[in-house]
Order: sequence, then structure tokens, then C-alpha cells
Amino acid sequence: MSTAYAIIMLAVTVGIVVQTSQDSWTSPNAMFIIVITAIFVLAGLLHPEEFMCLMPGVLYFLCIPSGELCHCFKLYTR
Repeated sequence: MSTAYAIIMLAVTVGIVVQTSQDSWTSPNAMFIIVITAIFVLAGLLHPEEFMCLMPGVLYFLCIPSGELCHCFKLYTR
């Protein structure tokens, strides 16, 4: 189930990129992605020893919603 949700989130990410290429970079979706990316890259530049930790960041970004989904299942089954 988490894999399916990660694939859906990947499709959403691709959709945001396509929408950004069609619209302007000042659209709200594009600004959100740009600001989030800039924050993580800036943090990586300020902490050079941990800069390589940014590489699995895309996977982390895709897996956040599936983790929240698992928390909901855990909440309801208790």
C-alpha cells in the first residue's frame, strides 16, 4: 500500500512540474516546491558534512504521506 501511495505522490510531483512548465514559476504550487527545495539545499550548504543526506531527500518527500497513512491505521486499530 505504501508503494502504491508513493507512486501516486510521484505522479503528483510530475504533475506539479508539468504545471509549472506550462504556467509561470510564480504560481503557488511552483513557489511551494521552489521554497521547500531552497530551504533544504541551503541547510545542506550550511552543513557540508551532511550535504550527501540530501540525496535520499526525494524519497523521503515521497514517503511522508504514506507514513501519515500508516499512523492513521495504527490509530484506528488500537
